[in-house]
This record gives sequence, structure tokens and C-alpha cells, in this order.
Amino acid sequence: MRAWLIFLGKANDAPVEHRLIEPQQLGVGETLPLELRHPERWRRRDVTRIIIGSDPSWADVVLVDDPLTIAAEHARFYLNHAVPDASDFRPTKGGPAIINGKITPRSHWVNVHNGDEIQMSCWRFRYEWAG
Repeated sequence: MRAWLIFLGKANDAPVEHRLIEPQQLGVGETLPLELRHPERWRRRDVTRIIIGSDPSWADVVLVDDPLTIAAEHARFYLNHAVPDASDFRPTKGGPAIINGKITPRSHWVNVHNGDEIQMSCWRFRYEWAG
């Protein structure tokens, strides 16, 4: 299973002074692959855990903004290889996330589907996958 986030830009209410500095030059419509950067930390073959955060020594997908609003471990994806629509998302230390307009409190699990919009801090993405 391959999955990615499509960058949709800043949330409508995000202050103008926020800017995403890593990945560099990420433009609206560009993709961030949800891939293991630290495969030695994950052994399961049926599910892949992807950590989103600002700490490159820990996160698989690194997002750094200025001023910093993305936590070292902001959220996790659990990608289900056999049943992609059974994949889950969980905000962790970064606070709540907004999925399709609904607030998801920290540490709550949400089943994510192809096309779901996910907002982490002031950054918006669309989740997509291919089998």
C-alpha cells in the first residue's frame, strides 16, 4: 500500500506570518509520501506506523514551520495494508487535529479514508492512498 498527503496550504484562519520551512518549497498540490524514514523501529508487515513531526531523528515525515507549531511527534498514521480503508490516524503530542472539519482530540483514534482532509496545526492536507 502506498499513501501520501497532498498539501492544501494553510488553514483559512492561520496567521500570515506562519511559513512551512521543511520540506523546503512545498507548494499547494504537492505530495508528501507517507513512508518509513526509520524502518528499524517498526516490525509489523500488515500495518505500517508513520510518525509525523518536527524532529527528524524521530519522525518519518518531517514538518517544520516558523514559528514552530508542529510538535516533535505531532501525529501518527497506522496504514493497514490488507484493508486500506481500515487505516487510522491519531494526533499525539501536538494537540488536536481537524479531520473533515471535525476536531479530533489528542490521543483519539480516527479511521481515515481516501480523500479525507486533515489539518495539523495550521497546515492542511488531503490523505490519499493506492492499493
